[in-house]
Amino acid sequence: MLSLNGGRALAAFLVFGGHFLAMQFATPVGAAEIYAPDQEGRAASDTFLYESFTAFVPVPINYFFILSGFVLAYIYKPGQSTLSFYVKRIGKVYPVYFVVTAAAFLLWGWLGDMWTDWKIVLAHTFLLQGWTPHQDVLMGLNPAMWTLSNEIFLYLLFPGLMMMLMHFTKRGLQIMAGACVVLSFLLPYLASKTFTVKHETMQAPLEGFDNAFIYWFTLMFPPIRLFQFVLGMCLALLMLRGMKHIPSVPVAFVIFAVGLTLTNLFLPIEARDLSGMMIPIAILILAMAKADQEGKWSPFRTRPLVFLGGISYSFYAVHILFILFTMVLVPRTDGAWDYPRIWLADLGVISDPTVGLPGWANFLLFAAYFAVITLTAWLLAKFVEQPISNIARKYAKRIPDPPESPLAARRPVVAANGAGDPALVPAGEPNGASPDKAAPLV
Repeated sequence: MLSLNGGRALAAFLVFGGHFLAMQFATPVGAAEIYAPDQEGRAASDTFLYESFTAFVPVPINYFFILSGFVLAYIYKPGQSTLSFYVKRIGKVYPVYFVVTAAAFLLWGWLGDMWTDWKIVLAHTFLLQGWTPHQDVLMGLNPAMWTLSNEIFLYLLFPGLMMMLMHFTKRGLQIMAGACVVLSFLLPYLASKTFTVKHETMQAPLEGFDNAFIYWFTLMFPPIRLFQFVLGMCLALLMLRGMKHIPSVPVAFVIFAVGLTLTNLFLPIEARDLSGMMIPIAILILAMAKADQEGKWSPFRTRPLVFLGGISYSFYAVHILFILFTMVLVPRTDGAWDYPRIWLADLGVISDPTVGLPGWANFLLFAAYFAVITLTAWLLAKFVEQPISNIARKYAKRIPDPPESPLAARRPVVAANGAGDPALVPAGEPNGASPDKAAPLV
C-alpha cells in the first residue's frame, strides 16, 4: 500500500526535524534550553522549528508501531513457517542496524576518543538496550535505535499473537483494540505515581517528564509498545473481514488534526506521547489503506513520498548520527557547540562560533542536513538493506511451511458484496499484497 509507505516518509521526517531543532543554529549558544517550552532567548527561526516539530512529537513513533502491526497482520500468510517469518524480518532490519551501530562505535571512538564499554556494545549488538532505563546503555551508541530493540521483541511475539487473534470474532478484535488504548493510558499513569530511577545519568533531556523511569517506561520499554502493535494487528484483521465505516482520507485528516490539538493542549505528558494519538493515527492508517484499495485520492501516494518511504528505515537509522557528530564532543574554551558555526567562524563569515546564525542560514542548514542524510540513506538502502533482504527472502522460501489445516490455508478478505461477511481466498493472495514485499517498519 503506497500511501502507508508515504506516511512512513513523513513520520521519519518529523523525527529528523525534532532532533534537528536541538541544534538551535539561530540562537546564541547557551541562550535557551533545547526543549524548554519557554521561548525566552530562542531566535525566531528556532522558535518556528520548535513549534512546528514538537507539536508532532506524539505522532511518528506511534505511527511506526501501529503501522508495523497493521502491515504484518495484513500480509500474513496463514500456516507459514515461524522460522521463515523471523528470517525475513531479521534480514530486512538487522543488516542496516548492524552497519550503523558499528559506524557509531567507531565514530565515538575515533572522533570523540570515547570508546564505548563492551557491555553496552553487547547490549546494542543483541538489541537489548531498550530493556533498561539507564541512558548510558539505552543511548550508548545510536540513540534513536532503541526502536529496533522494541521491534525485535514484537517480531518475536508476532506469530503467537497472530495465531491467537485470528481466532477472535470481530467483536473480540474490537474489544482487544479498545483494551490496548485503555491500558496504554492507564499503565504509564500508574507507573508515574509509583517508580523512579536512582542515580540517573542523563544523556538526553527528559522533555517534560518528571524522571528518567517514566520517560523510559512511557516511550522506550518494549512491552509498552505492544499496545500499539496489537492495535495495528486488530485493525488489519478487522479490515480484512470487511470493516464498515472507514472514513475517507480528508475526514481522517480532520480527526487527526483535532486529536493532535486536544492531545497537546490537555493530556499529561505520559499520556500525550504514548496514548493520546493512538485512535487518530489508527483511523488515518485505515483511511489510507482503504484509499489505496479503492484507488481513491491520497496525498501520501506522491512519487517523492513513496521514494522516501522506501528508504525511511535507513534514513531513520542514520539521521541522528549526522546531528550528533556535528556537535562538539569535547568542550571548547570558547563555548562552541557545533562544527558548522566553528567552520563559519574560521572562514570569517561570523564573528565567533557562539553567535546565532541568520534565519535563512538556519533553514539552509536544515535543507543541507536533510539532503545529506537522504543521500546516505539511499546508498545504505541500495547496497545493504535491499540486497541482503532479497537474500533473506530467497532463503526463507526454502524453509518448508508446517502442515496446514484446510482453514489455515485460507484467509478472510473484504467480501465482494460489501456486506461485511468475510469471503475466503487462498493464502498468499491477500488482495494483491505480497508478504515478501513488506517495507521496513521502524
